[in-house]
Amino acid sequence: MSNLYKLFSFEETSFLEDHQLSELDVYDARFENKKLARKKAKNSNKQLIYGTPCIKHGHRLRTRAGHCVICDPTKLRFQQNYHGILFNPVENLRGLSNFYVAGSIDKKLIKVGISKNIEYRLKQLNVNQYAESNNWKILFTHWVSDPGETETKIKKSIEKFQIKDLFYFDQDGKYSEAKEVYNIKFSVLYRLFVQEIKEQGYTEIKTNWHYYKKLILKTFG
Repeated sequence: MSNLYKLFSFEETSFLEDHQLSELDVYDARFENKKLARKKAKNSNKQLIYGTPCIKHGHRLRTRAGHCVICDPTKLRFQQNYHGILFNPVENLRGLSNFYVAGSIDKKLIKVGISKNIEYRLKQLNVNQYAESNNWKILFTHWVSDPGETETKIKKSIEKFQIKDLFYFDQDGKYSEAKEVYNIKFSVLYRLFVQEIKEQGYTEIKTNWHYYKKLILKTFG
């Protein structure tokens, strides 16, 4: 494991996992100016740059053009398409990642994300005590052809419900801020989700419920 990997936050590690990337795809630009770092990253075939925190949420993974890929995963997709880097749209249509919604039973909070391995993601949330909770449950998953875009749009639509000043233990056992939790009624969130995928052209909603729907509504509204 590299020293750079140890610096990644939970969100950053999860993003790399969900997009089949590793620390080997990331150029460490912490101590270089942006122009030089971008040139070196391109010459060394690194897809991402680890640099200055983004203004919105403090994420440090960026495209070579400087865009935060966690706030907007479509920026990575654009870069991959533009440069022809390891992107196969046929494979993407097979659903390498699923959109998911998780809920903290004790804190009544919601987390939205994408993952290729839902069981592993759930274990991460609880072991790391994400948002100071070790009682996370996966509420539902849903396959979409572009989960990253779906995640970005949903998060934008529920931004006003975001909760701050909650923390979790990172890989080194240090406290880091959990920046992707929301205090929103599940019924409201699910309605927004259905609206979004219908706008994407889906005519049939195939939600995979991982928790009893009645209990979800009772717990999260």
